[in-house]
Amino acid sequence: MKNKIRVVKWLPTLLVTLLGVVALSGTTMAADTVSSAASQVFVINQADKAISAITITNTDGDMTAANDIRIRIPSGIGMIWDTSITTVTCDNVVATPCTNIGTVSYENSSQTLVIDVTFDLTVADSFTISALNYSTFASASDADNLDLCVDGSCTAVEAVDDKTISIDAPTITTGVSKVYYVGSSPTAQTITIQEHATAEPSISTANDIVVKIPSSINLTFDPSDTSVTVAGTDWAKIEVAEGGIACAATDCAVTVTFKQVDGITACTAVAYDCRTMRLPVDSIFSASDDITVTGYTYNLIAGNASSADSLELEVAVATDWGSSAADVDSSTITILRPSGHTVSTAVVAPTNVAAVVTSEGGVKLTWADAVNTNSVKIYKGIAPAPMNGSAAFAIVETGVGEYTDTSVQIGDVVSYVMKTVTTSGETSPSSETVTITVAAGATSVVT
Repeated sequence: MKNKIRVVKWLPTLLVTLLGVVALSGTTMAADTVSSAASQVFVINQADKAISAITITNTDGDMTAANDIRIRIPSGIGMIWDTSITTVTCDNVVATPCTNIGTVSYENSSQTLVIDVTFDLTVADSFTISALNYSTFASASDADNLDLCVDGSCTAVEAVDDKTISIDAPTITTGVSKVYYVGSSPTAQTITIQEHATAEPSISTANDIVVKIPSSINLTFDPSDTSVTVAGTDWAKIEVAEGGIACAATDCAVTVTFKQVDGITACTAVAYDCRTMRLPVDSIFSASDDITVTGYTYNLIAGNASSADSLELEVAVATDWGSSAADVDSSTITILRPSGHTVSTAVVAPTNVAAVVTSEGGVKLTWADAVNTNSVKIYKGIAPAPMNGSAAFAIVETGVGEYTDTSVQIGDVVSYVMKTVTTSGETSPSSETVTITVAAGATSVVT
């Protein structure tokens, strides 16, 4: 009986202990943490930049050798890790976790840093990593935070950095949206280009200024008008030595160059493919420097309308032109067809279209230009593929009347049609189709 009484006597204490265990089992431990020493602002196209040292704390004990540690640059930030670095500087903060930190590698198109954990870390272990770089600052990006993952794949984010990273870029503005009409002579806008406010510049002698008309707008630059007026507070930083014509106290006439949409390939007025205008830079821009550009000329393309889209700004070395825009104008350009306007019945296709195989194995096309022809667009299809009616295979100036296609091979069954582009920019319907089998001595068959 005494033993039973003793059990009952200690029962309250036992119950309290059990309740405490239950209470503890329902407690959620704090998540791991990641914290950079400082927020960082980068600039588009700058050189690789060292990270601000990152402190990682294993608060809940789930950093293991099986899963490693991952730090991910969010997809909205236009940069990656410098993958040439495979070792990391590790400094212990709490305990000695650095003895269990190995090399680093990269995944997810170099957006995720993988820190090799050689042995499971202990709860509350904390360490700082440094001597890593960010790289390839491709596009302007709003502030965002690094992600910390410890699940082996970054499917789940354990924590986000309490500091931010962002990428600044120069801006392009025209101040007003424009609507042009088919058949009109569009007036060029005043373009203002301003360097970002970050100390490290984007616009420099290595990174010229390129203004681009996207392919979605049926409008191009007129390459025959190579002189523009550069004004603004910092007009003197444009390279007068390369193209300067005449300078006043507040502006300068500067010679610009035009290229296709990639910023590299030569363009012509006949082909209506001059979509980038390059301004050479003579001096490095400082924070918030600005220039204005006027005096260039637009050409409408082929009498077609196009939906609203915007001019783009690039600042890059020549090999990177056309890759991504530093900024997009908030104003737009729209091409409309006037109410009731249709392509004039006077716009006719080339006539007397014929083809013959040359002794070298090419196909020589001949035709007669229509009245008011500015150029002739040639479209091509090789059986069994259909005719490519959206992209001209070749564009020939008025008065030439012939073109030799040297890209065909013996045995090809090739079809061609042609369209007239008039001096006012309108495009004719298609000519008759000419089809030919590429074989020595073959003659054309019009179908």
